[in-house]
Formats: sequence, structure tokens, C-alpha cells
Amino acid sequence: MWYIHYAQPKWWNPVPMRHGAGTVAAFADTHSEFHAWKDPRTIEYAKMTWAQSEAQRASAPAQNGNEDLRWVQTAVWGKLGYAFEPGP
Repeated sequence: MWYIHYAQPKWWNPVPMRHGAGTVAAFADTHSEFHAWKDPRTIEYAKMTWAQSEAQRASAPAQNGNEDLRWVQTAVWGKLGYAFEPGP
């Protein structure tokens, strides 16, 4: 199990990365989706061990414009708790 922030553009725990550098999400309405990670920051974070991510969680920089992060936060919370700023 992992957690995701609501009000910050930051990962809380390392995200799962499986076949195809992505993850499968199962939703309460019983559908599932494969999402391929696109942002290099997501892929870098997904490669961290749990201990590595926990050690830097409080000081991790915001990931403004990370479309992967926005996808997960919207899927989990139904909306973002902050204003999304498109990335470069």
C-alpha cells in the first residue's frame, strides 16, 4: 500500500513501476487502467526503495507539472487540492 498527497504536487511513497514502466490501477467502480509513466521524475522516484523515499520525503521538492502525479492524485481524490501548473 502507498499514499498520495492531496494538497501538494509531491509523491508520498515510491509509486509502483511494473512491466512497461507503468502501473495498473484498480478503481472502486471495478474498472482498471494501465498507466505508463511519462515524466522522468516519476520514473526516478519509482526506482527508489521504500527506505530511500522515506528518508527524503519531508524534504522532497514539489513536482509541479508532473502529469503522472496529476493522474494519480485525480484518480485517488477525484480532484486536486492545489492549482496545477503545466510543466515544461
